[in-house]
Amino acid sequence: MPHLNASAQTVDVHPILAGWGGERIEDTVQNSTAPSSGVFPGEQASNFEQIMIREQSGGYNTMRASFAPYCAVRYGVNEASPQDFMGNYSAYDLVRAIQIARHFMFWIVVDYHGYNDVMNSTLGNCWLNFWSGVVNQFKYNYTRIIWEPLNEPSSRYMPPGDATTHTALLSQWYQAWVNQARLLGDTHWIVVQNLCSYGCSYSDEQGRYQEWKAYPTVTDKISPGRIFISLHTYLDYPAYTGCEITSTFCAADYDWNYSAANLAARQDYLNMVNGTINTGWPVLNTEGGTACECPSRILQVAGTAGYSAVSLHYMQQLTNFEFNGTLASKFSSVYWLAASWAADTPGAGVYGALSGGEWGNLITTPFVCQPLLNADNNYDWKVNILDLTLVGGSFGARRGDSSYLDRADMNSDGRIDIRDLVSIASMFGNKC
Repeated sequence: MPHLNASAQTVDVHPILAGWGGERIEDTVQNSTAPSSGVFPGEQASNFEQIMIREQSGGYNTMRASFAPYCAVRYGVNEASPQDFMGNYSAYDLVRAIQIARHFMFWIVVDYHGYNDVMNSTLGNCWLNFWSGVVNQFKYNYTRIIWEPLNEPSSRYMPPGDATTHTALLSQWYQAWVNQARLLGDTHWIVVQNLCSYGCSYSDEQGRYQEWKAYPTVTDKISPGRIFISLHTYLDYPAYTGCEITSTFCAADYDWNYSAANLAARQDYLNMVNGTINTGWPVLNTEGGTACECPSRILQVAGTAGYSAVSLHYMQQLTNFEFNGTLASKFSSVYWLAASWAADTPGAGVYGALSGGEWGNLITTPFVCQPLLNADNNYDWKVNILDLTLVGGSFGARRGDSSYLDRADMNSDGRIDIRDLVSIASMFGNKC
């Protein structure tokens, strides 16, 4: 059994999050064929807004919004996969994305969708400088921003070494990012990504995966800290089976079955359990889904937002582990993908895997009580005297004041006043 690391920090009460990713901040431009926008008067709704509405109707409360990696593109580093489709960063686009999130009271994960941006000092310093400007601009903008500094860190361009060495190097860069953000005055939650989210096989002598050892180790200057750890969870074929697609075994779909999916889901879950116990931080997996490198004959629906029966079973099992286990309060997940660019998936349309008949409608997903977002400030899914007390203790404070507490600012307008008390009073006694 894993033991709690004595150096792990005690974390703040944290939100339970569930949502979808894949959308880009550039997709906040209006879609001329869409209904009227509820956020921007005189415009048609953007694909970004339409997907958030679809998420809200399903009980979700989180959207992951992505853009292409600035530094790797600037220095011509070959990414793990082409990222041009994610679109360049634009402060204007991020402003619009946050406005949409604010309107629906959603959490927004701001995703720098890169891989190799911290693999040497030139790239790493560029990465820190880029983020310095972004964080400084938006540090007081909206309390439900979550920064994701790097999508899937890769060891591809790191100096020679093993997973332990590379994780230690990654920890240094993440620590520098956290320190920089806090020195700028930012107090938002931050996602720290597992080195194995891109891909590695870190196992013990019995062959059991120990990817939890590839979580970077960081501390947070604010107290209590606000760090999420993340591991991107997929069931890969043929990587999981350990054989090539052209081999005799794989031609017979060797080990590609529900038993394999059950085993993989349990291994991934235990890695996350070990990770949160070892680091002390809660889990927010910012990607997980049914996409797999499958031979076409075993796909139910093809394409980026598609699935096979086995990968669908894997995701259902993993979701059951995460949200029905004894550590359910430690787990949050964002699924992949709900996006308008998934044109290679038949019928995906604007909503990707959330379109009718796609896998997002075929599994039982966690319900996060989205209607209580503007009233439940301690995230226990009930509105009671504790929520009123938190607002009362900071009443009259404005953002930047020492007594200002962002969780008490229910409408995220930068001040704690009668409107925040009314938000709670209007929902008093409600629970999920």
